Amino acid sequence: MNKNVIIILVGAILTALVVAFSVQSMLSSDGSDNGPNVDLVEILVASEKLTQGEVISESKVRWQQWPKSALINGVYQKTDETVLAEMSLIDKPVRRSVEMGEPILSSVVLLQSQGNFLAANLQPGMLAYSIPVSAASSVGGFARPGDHVDVILTYDVRVDSKQMEEASALVKKYASETILKGIRVMAVDQTAKEDEREAKIGKVVTLEVTPDGAEVLALALEMGDISLALRHLGDIRDSEEQSVDSVPTTDVRISKTLQTLRGLSTAVDMAQQDIEGAATQSGDLEPRMGTRAVIRVYQGGRSDTITVPYGQ
Repeated sequence: MNKNVIIILVGAILTALVVAFSVQSMLSSDGSDNGPNVDLVEILVASEKLTQGEVISESKVRWQQWPKSALINGVYQKTDETVLAEMSLIDKPVRRSVEMGEPILSSVVLLQSQGNFLAANLQPGMLAYSIPVSAASSVGGFARPGDHVDVILTYDVRVDSKQMEEASALVKKYASETILKGIRVMAVDQTAKEDEREAKIGKVVTLEVTPDGAEVLALALEMGDISLALRHLGDIRDSEEQSVDSVPTTDVRISKTLQTLRGLSTAVDMAQQDIEGAATQSGDLEPRMGTRAVIRVYQGGRSDTITVPYGQ
């Protein structure tokens, strides 16, 4: 091979190597100038879309790396001491819808101390209705926000004179019945914090009810006295069906005295009819004086014998 050709080839190779190293050096320098290391922090974002009024839970949010230079006011930033379950926003509703991946801002979270919390905490289609209570009618103050109660109405029964005789077998004067079941307590007076479990006697209790349930409460307040019965914690079996269709409890049903008097009255009436029937069959227009009937009255495991003379 010609000596000159070899020299030219070696020179070309050396030149190519020099150019390659120079370009690599330039590219490395440009990358360091235009792409500096970004300082990142972790902030709380929505892991799914949150609708207005929806309650924030641990599963609905997550920590996301975010450029520190791009932080905005109100974000929840993670620190070494941060525990998600203990953050104030957990179990709190949002004022507006939050898209998936959007940072959770403190201005979006509705805390108990802020206004309109009650409206945001209502379930869709439900209403908040307040009723006056006392220590006796509110379970001694142990019915607290977040608990579930049954609502009991006690009232005087007003029976038409024409129906008095028929009604006496069921009720004399008083009746009581459960009108709503599984009702959530929203607030006691102006307190709506569910984490306050200490008993507190309030003057007003606000309940979460359906539109029909609100009408039932409004009418019940005019009819008689309302009292609350506290349910076991977590017992919400009847919350889907708040209206109650059951037999009321009456004074005749719970009073043995009234039952005995009712039984005696019925027995005497039957005996009187038997005496009059016997006299009619024998041809007498009036039962003879001295006619008497023997009545046996059974009450529980005891029996009493009563003699009823006619005309006395």
